Amino acid sequence: MISSHYIRGAQLIELKKYTDAINSFKQALNENADDVNSMYYLALCHFYIEDYKSAENYVQSLLKFDPLFPDAHYLFSILSLQKDEKQIALKNINEAIRIDPFSAHYFGQKALILIQQKNFEEGLNFADQGLSIDPKDVICLNARTKALTKLKRDSDAYETIQLTLTDNPEDDFTHANAGWTNLERGNHKKANEHFKEALKIDPNNDYARNGMVESIKSKNLIYRLFLKYAFWIQNQTSKNQWFFIVGIYVIYRVLHGLIKDTSIYYFAPFLVFLYLVFALGSWLITPISNGILLFNNYGKYLLDEKDKQSGIAIIILSTIALLFIILFYVIGGPYFLRFSLTSLFVILPLTHAIQLQNRTSHTIGLSYSLLMLLIGSFGTLLASNDIVILIVLLMMVAYTWFSGLLKN
Repeated sequence: MISSHYIRGAQLIELKKYTDAINSFKQALNENADDVNSMYYLALCHFYIEDYKSAENYVQSLLKFDPLFPDAHYLFSILSLQKDEKQIALKNINEAIRIDPFSAHYFGQKALILIQQKNFEEGLNFADQGLSIDPKDVICLNARTKALTKLKRDSDAYETIQLTLTDNPEDDFTHANAGWTNLERGNHKKANEHFKEALKIDPNNDYARNGMVESIKSKNLIYRLFLKYAFWIQNQTSKNQWFFIVGIYVIYRVLHGLIKDTSIYYFAPFLVFLYLVFALGSWLITPISNGILLFNNYGKYLLDEKDKQSGIAIIILSTIALLFIILFYVIGGPYFLRFSLTSLFVILPLTHAIQLQNRTSHTIGLSYSLLMLLIGSFGTLLASNDIVILIVLLMMVAYTWFSGLLKN
């Protein structure tokens, strides 16, 4: 016999009263500790209220009790992907598909994981497999749009967007996804419209809120060009990204060598700045844009506290770098140049660490940034050559390698 508390919980989910539903499902479990459906909906409700830790605990408990519960594997995959644990997410969605190969949204979730892994063709293939099961599955349609956009198949992506919006005109994720697709295609005005619609449906949609921030910043032509470059570099595989970075570095070293003994050597710091922008654009775009939005009367209200802090940090460090560059040109002396470069190199780890949500990772990142600043500042006063700056530069590069180990 189905528990009345379970029935009440299901009704409350339909009304989106998730906190009340949690109480009902807990009562259902008190009546029957083996009620796996109540366990699952408890996890789902905690997911909806963004209590992801509790959601994960309930899912793991459920899977220990019933490892063949496909929706539990599906939800665990979603939770893992949110934490950027792509392999765990992939393992669980594969298990969900193995148990139930006729649920379209499982294929959509796998497509989204593959797209994040930059396997765009394979992601498109799984989205299409899901749509062969259910041609109107919103997850598969949105995954297909993402994959087609990344593959630069704009006409197909546009057609899929229109189909998805026709079938799901009141779905906030669909509007947000359409916004990001338009943003990547360079249509920032159309993107803004979709983000507004998504936030009208769900004001707490962070995916849409972040997109709205980007669309506002894209009103600036320079930022729009920078964003286009950032999308391009983000769509490359890690191997190709490093080939590009190394290539840019080789060009920088050649140019540096050509002007080293000439009267235009004073332009060397600008070469360093350009190298950082091109090689590390995908890392710097968020803090740079946050700094820009701090001066926007509307945009600044879209930033959360960590966004504001990263924006303030990049403004302060850039100002310090500029000040020391001016002193270098006016007074002369290598110390001012080294102080300036140290400030520029610290921008990447510091702004990234500020935005980490995990307290331990946040502390490690901030400590590492402070260490770089101390080495660059005091080492510059003690050393008479550029070895200190080389160390700080290598520390910045090393951060891009090990930062993936830091939990967000």
